[in-house]
Amino acid sequence: MKLSLHLFCIATVLAVTASCSPKEASIEQRFPLIWANGFNFEAHRGFSDEFPENTEASFRAAVEVGKTAYQGMESDVRATSDGELVMFHDDNVDRTTNGEGKVESFSFDGIRSLDAGDGEKVPTFDCYLYYCRLAGFIPYIELKVYDKDAIRKVFETLRANDWKDGEYVITSFNLDALEMARDLCDTPLEYMSSNMSLEKVDSAK
Repeated sequence: MKLSLHLFCIATVLAVTASCSPKEASIEQRFPLIWANGFNFEAHRGFSDEFPENTEASFRAAVEVGKTAYQGMESDVRATSDGELVMFHDDNVDRTTNGEGKVESFSFDGIRSLDAGDGEKVPTFDCYLYYCRLAGFIPYIELKVYDKDAIRKVFETLRANDWKDGEYVITSFNLDALEMARDLCDTPLEYMSSNMSLEKVDSAK
């Protein structure tokens, strides 16, 4: 499985992850040129314009908007100190919860005790996959676990939830994580970078 390479461009990211509430026009109507050219629109950390990012409320709201707006839902998977998989973007919990410290320093029970915004809890990977299935979304899973045991658990959880290779996309800014993932699956892998070089392009081949 070859890695595809994404050149990040702020304008593209803003367009592709644009949000649309149920009462507004669909993304097809708002961005007809982008839609017509085959872009996939992803709910970025759920419906994070209106709800706390990477929470069950945000995932649920994205489902309610549904495929009139999105084809997939992107989120970030991390591991707690006791090896449980949770959905969280930052390295530490300070910005989006009432806690402090690195995600990996919390036990599962500890991180679930935090307020992730509006009384929401930090969701599990299983929870995220449930909402993707409910809406018929393609899961776009950004790996923020970088050891093989944790990455293996990501794929074990996918398969336990009846997701087959090819039905989801694995992304990461960490090439080593994607190389480990490549040994464990036969599904699209996307290497993301905020800056591009010939060396990075060669590495992703």
